[in-house]
Amino acid sequence: MADKKVKPTILLDTGVISRIIGRKPAFLAAYAEIQRTRTIYTTFVTRLELYEWVRLNRKSFGERVYRQSWQAIEGFPLLPHTPAVTAQALSLGQHLPHIGVPDYINAATALAAKCPIFTLNRKHFQRTQAKLYDPPGFDFAQESSN
Repeated sequence: MADKKVKPTILLDTGVISRIIGRKPAFLAAYAEIQRTRTIYTTFVTRLELYEWVRLNRKSFGERVYRQSWQAIEGFPLLPHTPAVTAQALSLGQHLPHIGVPDYINAATALAAKCPIFTLNRKHFQRTQAKLYDPPGFDFAQESSN
């Protein structure tokens, strides 16, 4: 029996997933590459932020897009929130002011899982020592403003 190669893990943040769901071309291209090379996860806090985003945009989305967006959110598996993640998030919160509770939790999850995070909020995450994912050919300056 052949050994199945295990793909490395990656964590996707809220802004990235919302743009994938919103079908932004640069994000769809990056996502296609990530799907090919990595095992994709998100966190419970990112999922909560995405639920709120979809709820707030329900009228502008319309019912069909609202339901499709909700299903897409559910399709991103969650990395576990462990006691180690809690301890790391609390430590980040004590030492790094002004990055926000969701970013503390996401950075702590990425650090605990020893995986990179694909985020548009690079300034916050650089301060946490979490490894940032740089998709080949992706222009963060241009895409962060869209």
